[in-house]
Amino acid sequence: MTEAATGNTMTVKERMQAKTPEEKSAIKGWCVYDFANNAFATSVSTALAPAYFVFLFAQAYGVEGSEMFGLAMTGDAVWAWGVTIGSVFIMLISPALGVIADRATIKIWMLRIYTTFGAGACVAIFATFWFPESFQWVWLWVFFLLANMGFMGANVIYNAFLPYLGEDEVKDHISSAGFMYGYLGGGILLAVHLALFMIFSGSWVVPTLIASAGIWWFGFALYTFKKLPEPHVDDPLTNLSIRSATKLSMTELKKTVKDLGRFKTLLIYLVAFLLFTDGINTVIVMAGAFGPQVLGVSIMYNMIVILLVQFVAAPAAMFFSKLAEWTSTKAALMVSLVGWCVVTSLAIGFAPLELADDHAAYEFQAEWDETANSYSIVTAEGFELTNGKTDRAFEKKWGTLFPHGDDAPNLVSISKQNLTSWLPAFNNSRFSISVLGGESADVRVVGTEHPTHLGEDDSNHPFDWWPIWMRDNLWQPLGMDVNMQWLLLGIGAGTVLGGSQALARSLFGMMCPENRAMEFFAFQGFISKAAAVIGPLLYGITAGIWDSRVAVLSVMGVIVLGTIAMIFVNVEDGRRAARAEEARAAEVVANKVANDEESESEPDDE
Repeated sequence: MTEAATGNTMTVKERMQAKTPEEKSAIKGWCVYDFANNAFATSVSTALAPAYFVFLFAQAYGVEGSEMFGLAMTGDAVWAWGVTIGSVFIMLISPALGVIADRATIKIWMLRIYTTFGAGACVAIFATFWFPESFQWVWLWVFFLLANMGFMGANVIYNAFLPYLGEDEVKDHISSAGFMYGYLGGGILLAVHLALFMIFSGSWVVPTLIASAGIWWFGFALYTFKKLPEPHVDDPLTNLSIRSATKLSMTELKKTVKDLGRFKTLLIYLVAFLLFTDGINTVIVMAGAFGPQVLGVSIMYNMIVILLVQFVAAPAAMFFSKLAEWTSTKAALMVSLVGWCVVTSLAIGFAPLELADDHAAYEFQAEWDETANSYSIVTAEGFELTNGKTDRAFEKKWGTLFPHGDDAPNLVSISKQNLTSWLPAFNNSRFSISVLGGESADVRVVGTEHPTHLGEDDSNHPFDWWPIWMRDNLWQPLGMDVNMQWLLLGIGAGTVLGGSQALARSLFGMMCPENRAMEFFAFQGFISKAAAVIGPLLYGITAGIWDSRVAVLSVMGVIVLGTIAMIFVNVEDGRRAARAEEARAAEVVANKVANDEESESEPDDE
């Protein structure tokens, strides 16, 4: 619907109400795809798979992980490398496929292919628990990588439909509505998953929940395939072979890069987008691994917090849409980016509270039994050893002194001499022990590798001063344990998540020529996937050299740079350039039609 038809004074609500039933149906079909695929983004890639992978990797190699090429390979670092590999593949192929889709009527077909591939790989994760313990992390890692490739590829195609769904004045609303559908869909399924996780137990539970997300994704996507029409393409190409399509895509990609010089504002925005989306996406992807690996957050509590994110993000997305109406899309986006910087700095400062005098919080609890003239050793609820070399060495030397294993008794009695010999072994371990009564009364030892132990080795943990300061001055005085801190992160991230994602997408749509939407959105997809490579790669390298907190700090620095770059984006200039390109393309098509009609009207020479 054109400006002339709607009038310049119509509100967003009036513009949406004025759309035809077919236009409204297309918008709903587009939004429902977010409802479908956010099940993967929420339940799988954020809540379940990273934490489950960290658990499986620790079972195989211990919490300390292994080492490769001089880098420490903990569970969260290996997860980051997996995300990087998948992102590289999508980064390389998405621009070419986007150019092809712009010149042929195959957008829905491509969306269907990516969805089927990603959802199918997600369902295949169900088989994880069938394999030996040492191979389970490999199966999960590989098939998550494949499912994530399908998810990212589908999103490139899905986002490119936005310019066809409405004029600039309603793009913020439509984009935010899509994200709201997504948060709602992801939240509903995650709530179901959380309930099932709390009811059932066993090695089959998490793989089954992950597989069900793939079924949800594909099932609701069928509605999108039915309701979302294939956008019109002027003079579409047909009978493309793989060879001709590849040649065409390479030619068009060179042209896209060259033409970006005519869209200077859009080019500046793409640089800013590369930076801030790199940081935001890395925080989202890695949060599910950072929490369990660094803070000891359980899978169940991780699910609770991610669920909270969904239901905070849905109304927040619409709030930022309103904020964009009151101010501007750019101003509202920058508010959300500043919010991300604050949220990330808080995450770096999260720290488990010191165990102090809480006897029950220690992994091992020794209590003097006057009658038996010995100590009774109790292990904390949920305690278990991993297959890592450090844990196994600890078990080999001291295993007879404490209860462990499926068939172990609830407690073990040991002499005071054995306890005295055992206590020094905790100094360099990841465990803690508290002693009550007897000659060793009130002795408490926390190992240097314990999650609560911070600031011991400044060379490997140079940023520990920040979580120590936050713990001493904020978390400890307020009594906020690590689970409450993680809850705070969920509220903060949920508040800014919807605004940053929806507004970034709609702002790009405003400055993107409609006639080259797929091409430009595919190039944005290339930038997004390049960011998806850089962020996890940066995380993996910095976590390997230093630690996970430094890795998050490096990611926050990238968000800060992207926020600064946004200052130089002149949105009105970008919109003028896009409209000029559309007018130029329309003139080319009109001239071609006129020439064809003129050729047909000329008499043949006899």
